[in-house]
Amino acid sequence: MDLAHHDLAVAFAPFKDKLQRLRGTDEHFADLVAQYESVDAAIVAAEQGVEPHDDRYVEELKVRR
Repeated sequence: MDLAHHDLAVAFAPFKDKLQRLRGTDEHFADLVAQYESVDAAIVAAEQGVEPHDDRYVEELKVRR
C-alpha cells in the first residue's frame, strides 16, 4: 500500500506559489483544499492501521481524493 501523503504542493509543484496564494485569498478554494487534506489524512491513517477500515472504504476515500 502507498503510505505517503499526496500533498498538493508536491503534486502541482510548478504552481506551489499560486496554490498558496489562492488558499489565502479564495475561501472556496481553501475549503476544497481542507477537504482534500482531511480525506488524504484518513487514507494514510487507514493504510497505516491507525484507524482500521476495510479495503473498500479506503478505495472509496481514494476516489474522493
